[in-house]
Amino acid sequence: MPFKLPFVIVGTDPAVDIEIAVTLAAGFHYKVLSVAIPLVTDANAANRDVLIVFTRGSDVLFSMSTNVAITASLTVALNYAVGVPLASDVGLNQTIPLPEDLWLTGADTITTITTNRQATDNFGAPVITVDRRRA
Repeated sequence: MPFKLPFVIVGTDPAVDIEIAVTLAAGFHYKVLSVAIPLVTDANAANRDVLIVFTRGSDVLFSMSTNVAITASLTVALNYAVGVPLASDVGLNQTIPLPEDLWLTGADTITTITTNRQATDNFGAPVITVDRRRA
């Protein structure tokens, strides 16, 4: 069987103070390999915690929280991936494990829920790497 490259989905860059929300295109099955999300926190003192949520309709398929509180005035790389340990570099670069068999279908969503999000906290566009197959 020939080697198949992963498919990359770049989500929309949300406005300031808006969570990540990606709805997958219909007609495919997606095995999630990784999700990379940049976050720039504002100067207001608060310990933020980012929960990533994978849903199908109203059913939560998987959710996982960051492992270290994210404080003010930081640029943070949130890296959710298969096969990585739960780790942090003083909150600036966090790796969060994903399950090996996380399969999504068209219309499933990937969202974030941030505890203590501040008015000018700013997520960047998420980059989602998947094994994509026709449904």
